[in-house]
Amino acid sequence: MSTADRAYPERPFLAVSAAIIRDGRILVVRRAQPPLAGMWTLPGGVVEAGETLHEAVTREVREETGLTIAPLDTAIGDVALDA
Repeated sequence: MSTADRAYPERPFLAVSAAIIRDGRILVVRRAQPPLAGMWTLPGGVVEAGETLHEAVTREVREETGLTIAPLDTAIGDVALDA
């Protein structure tokens, strides 16, 4: 997908994703809904009003995989912006 094809929301959304690693393998899920339906990604989604980041990632992983997790840490990394 080129940046010209990318759809941007009217306002930014706070989102979370989980890197779940077990026995050297990383859990990924296939997106069922647009945008990017059918693509593989880490489980996650939009933070709902009033949720902490830990609550949001726990809920999203449960909704998308059926797994109950206990987040170990919150990592905030570099953000790459489309040029």
